[in-house]
Amino acid sequence: MSTPIPIGVRIIGGTLMLASASVFGYLAISMLQKNYKRATKGMVTSGIITDFQRVGAGVTSRTYCPKIEFQTLNGAKISFVSSYGSRGLPKIGRKVKVLYYSDNPQDAAEASFFKLWLFPMFFLFCVLPFLFFALFFYTNAFGSAK
Repeated sequence: MSTPIPIGVRIIGGTLMLASASVFGYLAISMLQKNYKRATKGMVTSGIITDFQRVGAGVTSRTYCPKIEFQTLNGAKISFVSSYGSRGLPKIGRKVKVLYYSDNPQDAAEASFFKLWLFPMFFLFCVLPFLFFALFFYTNAFGSAK
């Protein structure tokens, strides 16, 4: 028979799990709110990847964020660096969909399902294991308190 986890360890462990769930939940909900607002109130246009920006040092942590240029409905040319990147080099000249606000076109984002919805939903999904383990720490699931 295994020894029970002391009550202090369960309280600290449960609190850390709950805090981690809160951080992931906050990040997910704030990203989803921002993206929903951009998708419902923003303008859609097409842009072109013109360059890329290297983020991170070293070989293993290097990420390439595409620099995208687009034209607003009133003809202004806007250029921005995407906040999402990948390890592979972006294809220069590739057309992408762009979402932007007409009153603030500098606040633009590449309109892809992964970047707008799937990535924040992954963060939201990460909340579940932390809540699950918090529940186990806070209850007698690992043994009775002594």
